[in-house]
Amino acid sequence: MDTKLPDNWLQRLEKLDIAFQPILNIHTGKTYAVEALLRGYEEIGFESIFAIFDRVYQENLLYSFDMALREKTLKKFTQIQDYQNLKLFYNLDNRIF
Repeated sequence: MDTKLPDNWLQRLEKLDIAFQPILNIHTGKTYAVEALLRGYEEIGFESIFAIFDRVYQENLLYSFDMALREKTLKKFTQIQDYQNLKLFYNLDNRIF
């Protein structure tokens, strides 16, 4: 399976950002995990995150896009102080399965 994204999607991916929503332990109040959230879809001409995933699915690029997005997410996640002590929640499009 070819996992390389076409240049137009690599350029779009470059403009997207990942935000990390803290998930707190209700007993201690400390952050024990973060959820990765995709941001910047408007900047690449989409009306929603769902529209991005629908398009890559239609273009048969869902797996490749997701793998590239995971790599981008992990790179940014490892920049968080003490990331080794946090869990990362990453949402998957069920069409990957």
